[in-house]
Amino acid sequence: MTADTPPGERTSTLLTGGAGPAGDAASAVGRLRVVFRLRVADGQRHRFLEAYRRIRHRVARVDGYLGDQLCQSEDDPDEWVLTSEWSSPAHFHRWEASAGHRELAGPLMACVTSRESRRYRVRLATAPLPPARGPVGGGPVRRYALAFTVRPESVAEVAEILAGYSSPPAGRAGDGPRLLDRTSVFMAGPLVVRVVDITGPPSEVVRHLAGQPQVRAVEERLRPHLTLDRDLSDDDGRRRFLATAGMRVVASVHGCPGHPPRTAAVYRALPGRGGEVARRLAADAAVPGRNTTVFRRRDLVVHLVESPDATLEVPLAGELAPIVRTARPMTLVTDRIAGVSS
Repeated sequence: MTADTPPGERTSTLLTGGAGPAGDAASAVGRLRVVFRLRVADGQRHRFLEAYRRIRHRVARVDGYLGDQLCQSEDDPDEWVLTSEWSSPAHFHRWEASAGHRELAGPLMACVTSRESRRYRVRLATAPLPPARGPVGGGPVRRYALAFTVRPESVAEVAEILAGYSSPPAGRAGDGPRLLDRTSVFMAGPLVVRVVDITGPPSEVVRHLAGQPQVRAVEERLRPHLTLDRDLSDDDGRRRFLATAGMRVVASVHGCPGHPPRTAAVYRALPGRGGEVARRLAADAAVPGRNTTVFRRRDLVVHLVESPDATLEVPLAGELAPIVRTARPMTLVTDRIAGVSS
């Protein structure tokens, strides 16, 4: 997001230690970072923020836009920095030259007394290390989500099956840390989403779970109710299931230690709008005192929150209404923490 570029603006090379608002380190190289320094007029701070809030999600629809951050100086409350990231310089230049750019930026620029813009091409980037949480297994925790559907007439029975089985052991890879940290299952109608936190290699975790008698028994009971059959008894079957059911982590923000209660909401976006829904939710993910993870698979988006108050909510439901078919809370069916009796 930017406005008219002042004369004499320079394009520079950026050597960065972070991957930026979106994506991993490898894919960040070649992007364009735009840094826009602004001075807000006296008494215009509220109007300035309202103008930004009104336009930010419209800019999020622009091709090549990856995200932005609006930052306020700790020392001077009237000094602000707006940074945005673009897939390539060409994407940004097309947006800057468009008629929509001036229209959207106008209300924002009406609140400032001075501005200075710089553009930087990303040359190097470093991805963050996995979070060093893992109070149970002692290793970093990685989070995965698997989504599948059951027959509508089987919803109640499936919920009973998933809530009633005994927890499998956490398992270990040789002398390493425990494989499992936490497993939660949510449902919304016939949709089932299993969120798994692991502290070991994914292949080892899947192999461990598939070998547990209680897991095999649950799978056998579930199979008649599934809309898409699966067989987890061999490596090929497990790979197929992971390929069809796996959801991508779009954002993961940690602000609360331990294993606080979980809530989740699910969004079914209009065709082709899943990425936009996920980006908007990711942009609002950083809330003090709670952990937030946004998952996406095509037009299905899941928003997971861990918070001591465990308030059930559907974030941005009103704002996202024009681009989603449904947005609803999910029911927590089971929540198992390794080493804690259920």
